[in-house]
Amino acid sequence: MKLLHTADLHLGKRLNEISLLEEQGHMLEELRRMARHTGADALIIAGDIYDKAVPPAEAVELFSDFVSGLAGDGIALYAIAGNHDSGERLAFGRRILARQGVYLAGQYGGTLAPIRQWDEYGPVNFYLMPFLKPGRVKRWFGQVESYEDAVRAVLKAAAVDFSHRNVLVAHQFVTAGGQGPERSDSEMDPIAVGGAYNLDVSALEGFDYVALGHIHRPQAIGRPTVRYAGSPLKYSFSEARHEKSVTLVEIKEKGQVELTALPLAPKRDMLVVEGPLEALLSAGEPSDCFVRAILTDEGPVLDAAARLKTIYPNLLRIDFPIRPLQAEGGLAAEAGAVERLSPEELLEDFFAAVHGRTMSQEQREMARKALEGGKLDAAQ
Repeated sequence: MKLLHTADLHLGKRLNEISLLEEQGHMLEELRRMARHTGADALIIAGDIYDKAVPPAEAVELFSDFVSGLAGDGIALYAIAGNHDSGERLAFGRRILARQGVYLAGQYGGTLAPIRQWDEYGPVNFYLMPFLKPGRVKRWFGQVESYEDAVRAVLKAAAVDFSHRNVLVAHQFVTAGGQGPERSDSEMDPIAVGGAYNLDVSALEGFDYVALGHIHRPQAIGRPTVRYAGSPLKYSFSEARHEKSVTLVEIKEKGQVELTALPLAPKRDMLVVEGPLEALLSAGEPSDCFVRAILTDEGPVLDAAARLKTIYPNLLRIDFPIRPLQAEGGLAAEAGAVERLSPEELLEDFFAAVHGRTMSQEQREMARKALEGGKLDAAQ
């Protein structure tokens, strides 16, 4: 049986207030094309289908068209709600959709029953476990204090027959012996104090494959067959150098699982450029990527955004690096010394603390004129 595993679509997400629906539509077309090209029997989406519990209508329509297309191709869909999704909304009409091979798990309702499919080696059982919180599970199992307690209780009650081939789809923060996965800035959920948010990978023993969502960089955790698919698109500039992919899972006889990462190219990539403005303008080549520019100019920079947009029309962000204060001297000197310094000396002290060097004679003269209330001409 061939499965394509992805997660964290975050349909409807905006990046710096820019809609990504065009990029997300292209991404869904690529997923559907991959499913057809690989001969996949099913596509797995391990949570966070939408970016918000109440997604924009355009995002819902986009996903609706995608699901209809998969069903028309004869490719099954196994999808669960993540922590960004509204489980109740996602699972609307699920019994009708299941007749078309579209299986949606929105909220845990007290049981985790398998969906059984067959291939030449026999049955494969799919367990769709939506994002679990202890409070949600406590009503069925009593004393449940942590996320790990919740998942262990749900899986124990499921009484999985591990002599069969079993696939678990989950959206939790899975760690291995206290070691967490590599994260990015686009994952906003805080890690609870004391690790209560964590789920150790040992709770998932016995499953032939665990299809995880929640972390945006594709990676295995604990063992190769417990895998975060990663998001199919880059949702923060911390992911600019990540290689996005979809995981092809081939399940053969019991215990034989082959995994292949299939690269996924975006409609527009992300790019981080760094250097003085003039150097970026002279060296840069026109690009329609989403761009973050880090300007290292020491003096004031005029019209940086407008000038950069001549080669980077999708410039989203401009930053100036924050230089750490020096550990010795400068502003790190005793507080009492500040009162004995003149304004010129304070400014020089601040400059040295930030830049790690003293001011030039020209900079001292400019500072003196500014402090005296004189006006600086445009050339200076």
